[in-house]
Amino acid sequence: MNRIQLVRLFQTISNTNIFGTAKSMRYLSYLLLKKPTGKIVAETINGFSVWVDPAFDKSGLEHDIYFLGTYEKGTVSVMENFLQPTDNFIDVGANIGFVSLAAAKFCSQGKVFSFEANPDTFKILEENIRLNNFKNIQPYSMGLGSEKSVLKIFPNTLKNNRGGASMVQSDLNKDEVGVEVAIDKLDNVLDGNTTISMMKIDVEGFEMEVLKGATALLSSKNAPALIVECSESRNNLNFTPVELYRYLLGVNNYKIFKLELGKERLSKLVEVKGESDIPFHDNLFCFLPQQVNRLKKILK
Repeated sequence: MNRIQLVRLFQTISNTNIFGTAKSMRYLSYLLLKKPTGKIVAETINGFSVWVDPAFDKSGLEHDIYFLGTYEKGTVSVMENFLQPTDNFIDVGANIGFVSLAAAKFCSQGKVFSFEANPDTFKILEENIRLNNFKNIQPYSMGLGSEKSVLKIFPNTLKNNRGGASMVQSDLNKDEVGVEVAIDKLDNVLDGNTTISMMKIDVEGFEMEVLKGATALLSSKNAPALIVECSESRNNLNFTPVELYRYLLGVNNYKIFKLELGKERLSKLVEVKGESDIPFHDNLFCFLPQQVNRLKKILK
């Protein structure tokens, strides 16, 4: 049995209670698979390959891709169930491109717009697009916010986690110089004639700024479904998870859901019916009433 087959087996087992939680499967695969020492190409169970450096990214996406063959399996499943071949997708906070690559597979006749503000990470995103020869991903080396500006991103906010780079100043990065990056509103960047079916936003506490810069898109009748990271455990810029939830409810006629077992595992979507249902650290999934019909297979 080769590595990818082993990972597939682990992924299947991790959705049962035979050995406990997905964390148990991560630990088991860590014990059995060869420890990497640098940058390598990892095959995923999602049908594409990714340049990763799990020796550097010890607690992030690249570690999981190498040892588990995927990342946020629950989130990817929602995307796969919702997206259609001709759809267009926006990935804000694309990191090295895992979600963008998955979206490019699901939207094979559509377009994926990928935004990554960290210049060094953006280079890896481009490498991964070339590695898979995907022609339907358009990468942008910039950040998105509530206004056109230049801000600093702090790449080492979370040590050993490339995806932890943040534009939010905190005790974790107070001694870091930071890198200046261009910021613009999504409403300024996006072609008004392009219909976006789904948008994912994971920008380490900068989510509200991105949303405020996309008001025209989000308040339109053809507003995209949203996947927005919501966290009580990190520094958020000028918002709380409750305020984020209220904003999402107010910007359009969205129904808001979360995955019953969290974003890392396959499970049903359950509606967030009030502020007490907001997850501590997970994704919120927002759908307009006409979009909910696409989700029948995964709604509880």
